[in-house]
Amino acid sequence: MIAFDTVRADRMSSYDGPRPTTPNLDALAAQGSRFADCTAQAPFTPHSFSSMFASIYVADLPVRERARPENEVSVTRAGLEDFHTTLPEALRDSGYFTGAVVRGWFTEAFGLKQGFDWFAYKERDQPELPEVTRTATRWLQQWRATRASQPFFLFVYSVDVHYPFMKGRSPDAHVFGGDPEGFNIDREVLTPFRMGTLGESDVDLANALTLYDEGLHWADHEIQTLLDELDNLGVAENTIVVFVSDHGEEFGEHGSLSHGQNNFRTSVHVPLIIRAPGFPANNLVTTPVMNIDVMPTILDLCDIPVPETAKGLSLVPSMRGEPQPELEYRNIFSEGAWTGFIGLARAGDHSFLLDEHGNRFLFNLALDPEESHNLAAELPAMAGGLQRVLIQHKREGLGTQLTLLLHGSPVDLDSNANPIVEGEIFASPGERAPAPTLSEESIEQLKALGYLE
Repeated sequence: MIAFDTVRADRMSSYDGPRPTTPNLDALAAQGSRFADCTAQAPFTPHSFSSMFASIYVADLPVRERARPENEVSVTRAGLEDFHTTLPEALRDSGYFTGAVVRGWFTEAFGLKQGFDWFAYKERDQPELPEVTRTATRWLQQWRATRASQPFFLFVYSVDVHYPFMKGRSPDAHVFGGDPEGFNIDREVLTPFRMGTLGESDVDLANALTLYDEGLHWADHEIQTLLDELDNLGVAENTIVVFVSDHGEEFGEHGSLSHGQNNFRTSVHVPLIIRAPGFPANNLVTTPVMNIDVMPTILDLCDIPVPETAKGLSLVPSMRGEPQPELEYRNIFSEGAWTGFIGLARAGDHSFLLDEHGNRFLFNLALDPEESHNLAAELPAMAGGLQRVLIQHKREGLGTQLTLLLHGSPVDLDSNANPIVEGEIFASPGERAPAPTLSEESIEQLKALGYLE
């Protein structure tokens, strides 16, 4: 399972991007299934991967203090707990040897290490993918030499596409004409942008987008080494390969820069590519899907029971080219922005968003895929109905949190109930275990990504 941070689907060439950014991933898609309309459950890494790994919505994830670095700045985020069942845990419990090559948010503080037998946490030294692929390749070679009789699950995650774009690349790497001395996105520009004092121009934003495309191009180039190793080891024909991303990136399209601040398509429309033995090639799936479908799909492909707590659906029928009407008649949700937005609820082609100030946005994605014409005032009944769906979804998320916390397994919930919590259901502050301490390495990497000051 390969995950690139910060990939907007519409910048990949196989997703009709304007530049030839991803020829190798395009070839992977041609060998299997490409899901054209996949929504991430959050525009923010720890929320998105927590949701993806456990196949639950962000509303279902407890929000608490996750860590307290030595400078005493608390990190309060949604994340996984021990009682959640994750994809690597389900695979490990079914006999798979599980490994991960990761960085950034993938720490015990957010529960994202659950289920891995082997774990390599890499320092950020952009470009990092050459070292990531070397580590992953060595892992595969050692698995082949020592554990070939045991099936494996390897998760490979890179932030090379994340800002600052093209950091550390040579001058001749700017294949699309990006100016390395021109405008780029980094933590130094985000604060003045959000204060309205940056003064960026359309030319500046276009250069940043070009640098982004170049970074995506080189990430695509370098991950091919890992895909080639599967062929070299003679295991490609019986190995499932999944490519995902946690969120997209904004370049001023909806008044935002970077990610984490809203749930517009630029932030949450992500790629999903799956190549699996025995399944048709060149299979395009246009039905809307979500990242929470990844876990049940992989488990289904491996003939492993899907946990009852999973809220996503297996996409295996769609991978066979079969109709899957249950996908068409469910709502799509995305939330988990760390500032500004309550979330998104979608029914069919209509996508509704609500921000923390009560501003409502409604778009017909079939007619307006760039979400430029807000229909909320023109279609108040549609907007109101989807707002109620979104709020009910939030309420049911609280019910799921209570269920998992108190019972460890799902119970039937009244879909019309409004769960109310009186008092503190967790341990009192004096009894609560101390929050994990982030290592200095983790702190520096999160600072480099702009998530900590």
